[in-house]
Amino acid sequence: MENKQMELAWRLVEHTGANVFITGKAGTGKTTFLKRLKEESSKAIVVLAPTGIAALNAGGMTIHSFFQLSFSPYIPGVGQAESGARFKRYSKDKIKIIRSIDTIVIDEISMVRADLLDAIDAKLKRYRNSTLPFGGVQLVMIGDMQQLPPVAKEEEWRLLSEHYRSPYFFDSKILETTPYETIELTKVYRQKDADFLKVLNAIRENRADQNTLRILNSRYIPEFNPPESERYIRLTTHNRQAHDVNSYKMKELKTEPYVFEAEIEGDFPELIYPIDRYLTLKEGAQVMFVKNDSSGARRYYNGLIGHISSISESGKVTVVTDESIPPIEVEKEEWENTSYEIDEKSNQMKEKVVGRFSQLPLRAAWAITIHKSQGLTFDKAIINASASFAHGQTYVALSRCRTLQGLVLEQPLPPYAIICDRLVSDFEHVCSAREADSSKVDMLENDFEQRFNLEIPDLTGLRNALESLHRVLQISHAATFPKLTATYGDIFNNKFNELFKVSLRFQDQLRRMSAEGVSPSRIHERLKAASTYFLKELSPIFQFLKDIPSEIDNKDALKKFLNAMTSVEYEAKLKDALMTATLEKKLSAVDFLQIKHDISLSDSTWVKISNKAKGSHISNDIENPELYEALVEWRRAKAQEEGVPAYMILGNKTLVILANEIPQDEEDLSSIPGIGKKKKADYGADLLNIIKNFTL
Repeated sequence: MENKQMELAWRLVEHTGANVFITGKAGTGKTTFLKRLKEESSKAIVVLAPTGIAALNAGGMTIHSFFQLSFSPYIPGVGQAESGARFKRYSKDKIKIIRSIDTIVIDEISMVRADLLDAIDAKLKRYRNSTLPFGGVQLVMIGDMQQLPPVAKEEEWRLLSEHYRSPYFFDSKILETTPYETIELTKVYRQKDADFLKVLNAIRENRADQNTLRILNSRYIPEFNPPESERYIRLTTHNRQAHDVNSYKMKELKTEPYVFEAEIEGDFPELIYPIDRYLTLKEGAQVMFVKNDSSGARRYYNGLIGHISSISESGKVTVVTDESIPPIEVEKEEWENTSYEIDEKSNQMKEKVVGRFSQLPLRAAWAITIHKSQGLTFDKAIINASASFAHGQTYVALSRCRTLQGLVLEQPLPPYAIICDRLVSDFEHVCSAREADSSKVDMLENDFEQRFNLEIPDLTGLRNALESLHRVLQISHAATFPKLTATYGDIFNNKFNELFKVSLRFQDQLRRMSAEGVSPSRIHERLKAASTYFLKELSPIFQFLKDIPSEIDNKDALKKFLNAMTSVEYEAKLKDALMTATLEKKLSAVDFLQIKHDISLSDSTWVKISNKAKGSHISNDIENPELYEALVEWRRAKAQEEGVPAYMILGNKTLVILANEIPQDEEDLSSIPGIGKKKKADYGADLLNIIKNFTL
């Protein structure tokens, strides 16, 4: 990396578990840093952004799409995280992916609303079965708070203002109680002019005085109308202004229009089209490249201005720029809409291309909105920011230019056009005062290693999952299997909770040993001893869990049971795998994360085993488990034959009574709850035949 801050940021993300806010002025390399993370990190990283275009540029997904969130406000504490319309159910694969993530990177964090960050926290806690902030996932936030702010419509803010001081992400409930480190990238790569940088910094830091305005307004040139060959681009505050300029200029050209249609494959929503699907171009049109040259020849970059010198009958477009000799023959570029999936071969999370958009990487560019210019760099720009209406808008516009000389103001810049939110300024001052340095990063790296040691015997996640299953069993199993449910309650409340207390005491011991400077080899010996103990004590509990039957009549109760069992199985397998591996060697950070990934993405097996009613504890409720199993199999086959749910054949409680009472004839069948005249007529012969075969 080219500077100290970049290297510190890399160490924080790659070698610690700390949450991180990476900020910096326009042109300081934030996008470059994100690209390195995607290409080189050893962690399982998901890249997200608040808007479709930002996600496309970052090579990730939108926050709403990944977490399947609606666009309605998230109100803390009203239960939406569990059942509201804002939260949609996850597929099994999505849950696996959620559990396998090490780090979530959110680009353009300045545009993320506070309630959206709290919604992310709620989702991660729920599906990772964790009370830790963001479910224990490392959160990396990248952005410049002096750029575009989050959007909160009046009716939305009316609801949110009762819960949040401001719409900014830093006022989210979760960040009020969650520590995070700040790194500011300070080396500016875009501007080299020291005087211009001073002006930009004054605007950025809300220090613009009369002298600052005097310098800027020296670039006001009334009725400035440069020749097309100068290739100035106009930056406007509103979409309509840019559209009108481009439409007028295009109509002025007397050359023939050509329409180029994009090629679209798979899932590529219109909301994230990088340019027009139907692109109208003419010879002589001023255009801007909207993508870097993917050929590797570096003939053009995102934001380069030029003009179309020719369009052939076959549709070949040639663009001339000030920086490119010879002219560029432009071919279609491809944008990819990505998602995340589980690779079947490697059983690892990976990016998946779900859609492609192929089009000439050009747009008419006599004018562009300030919003769309974010992230771009121009040599020459005509700016009209006098009608700025949002925090940071003027700063974004001015900082697109490399030099003060390349900037022309269409209207004088009044003081009120420089809008800086005091809350943002206060936040930045706090961040600056607590910015992480080398010694802090050293400490966090050590803490990260210690966290791995502490997590091996930590039974908190397993305890939370078992507690959730306990609540579910009261609904799903208590009526049919009262003795089994009571036994589970005894195991959880007594045996497991005693183990949990032991695990807490052991973690305290590890902390003391680490603080006293005990050697890693001795700490590992203690971890091995603890792993041996916990594996022995947990084994019978895990076996009991595997044998819990999943035959449940109520569809909703069955779904809750399966979800709860899946969470328990994940936590149990993770503990077993970590402790078993600890017996073999001292785990490195890479070993630890790989084990977690493998367990997170593995398939569930316990529920499949429990479909068969076997296990010694089943006999506490079922006197003849083999007969019960035969009845369950018959009911499953009959339900499939008739195309109805199994419980419509016979209820599960009825099967238990049949297996316990063993009726011998139709008169005995009539006394069984759940078997009326029709059920007896339809299924009586089958049931008696099964029972007869069992008693032979």
